[in-house]
Amino acid sequence: MTSYAAECIRRIDEFINLLSGMVARDVREGRPRLSVGDVLRLAHELASREGPCNVDMPLRHVYQAAAKLAVDKAMEALSTHMESIDEQSYAALSHIVTTYAFHVARIAASALELASMDEETVLEAFEPVVFASLARVIALARVVSSINPREIPKAIPALEAVVTGYVAEENELVRGLARFLIGEHG
Repeated sequence: MTSYAAECIRRIDEFINLLSGMVARDVREGRPRLSVGDVLRLAHELASREGPCNVDMPLRHVYQAAAKLAVDKAMEALSTHMESIDEQSYAALSHIVTTYAFHVARIAASALELASMDEETVLEAFEPVVFASLARVIALARVVSSINPREIPKAIPALEAVVTGYVAEENELVRGLARFLIGEHG
């Protein structure tokens, strides 16, 4: 791995740790406060301070990788609790975490489907939402992994409320983007 790649991984890890603290706060409070706009503002601040990490691949491939990464991180988080919590709690936790991961994967897939109109324009338009939702699902996975197994049953209602809020915000953004892009190209 090049030093540039290692530095980018360090920055991304630092960023996800920052977001994880905010997602943990949201879970403690039982309400979503970390917005897509907050994620993008924090990413911009980090990039302004330390420089951007440029990905040298087409956005289509980045979106495909993002969808896979969302699901992989959700599965990793769930595996930390597979043997340590009761079946009912695990089923509820699994439903919450996988619902959000697949939602994020659907955002990327929706962008790829709409990209048949004008690939570059559509994928660039969706990039902030895909990036922010992927960052939030990875941060959520870290939070879930770090919750004490004895605390999972108590955390489930808060996790569900936070994920429901994140999904609602992202759905609203995706619908608005889709309407705009279809109207512009329809």
